[in-house]
Amino acid sequence: INKNFSAGFIYSNPRSFTFNIGEIIQTNEFGQEIGRYDATDKFIQHSFSLPLVYSSEKLRLGVSLGYTLNRRYYNFGDGESVAKLDRFNIKAGVIVLPVKELSIGITFTSGQSGDIEHINNNGVNVQTEKAILPMEFGAGACYTLKNKLLRFACDYRYVNGSALKGQKDQHSVHFGLEYNVDNQWKVRTGFFTQSDPRDLSTNYLNPQDSYDQIFLTAGSSLKLNNALISLAIMDSHISSGVLKYTLINGGITFDF
Repeated sequence: INKNFSAGFIYSNPRSFTFNIGEIIQTNEFGQEIGRYDATDKFIQHSFSLPLVYSSEKLRLGVSLGYTLNRRYYNFGDGESVAKLDRFNIKAGVIVLPVKELSIGITFTSGQSGDIEHINNNGVNVQTEKAILPMEFGAGACYTLKNKLLRFACDYRYVNGSALKGQKDQHSVHFGLEYNVDNQWKVRTGFFTQSDPRDLSTNYLNPQDSYDQIFLTAGSSLKLNNALISLAIMDSHISSGVLKYTLINGGITFDF
């Protein structure tokens, strides 16, 4: 809009899956077959947002007004039914640059709650249940050495998980280093934590097991002409809990 203020519109499909359960055989009390059908479970999420951003030399302030449509489709022999939850949410953030080498920021995502309506294939609401999407908060900082060869970044994230039945508040930290080998090549390393979301004072069958994880990370980006290629690996096998993952992310960006 001008050199300090910008606005936009974003559509995304952040989550989507189809689970084909397979053929279900129906029988009576004598074990005689009375019917067959293919069972499926589908979920799709549509997200619309309007970001508004103010930028100056020392300050960046952003607000995103969002609306999310959640749909889950079930087919268990009596026709397809759908569960619906549509919700408005607000995301906000601010970045302060007290000096050229340092940036400090915070983010906030509003919590949401509402009723999920289960509509059968005749258009009748057969069930209503409460849904809660917890509030989230984050804070972080990034420092770049004056020679711009090395950058340090850390942040903290909080999720109000106790708003959900059987869960507790979640706290996680992230720390990373990025080193510029040259103008085309960057390497990164770091770690992040992922806490067990369960409230063990509630009725869990395996309270002795820990789902806490610590991930070690390594990655690199290489710029070749107009293309930027990135690859990262994250591994939590140093964790003492029962969950141990190895995750690999890769991507390529081409600038016309």
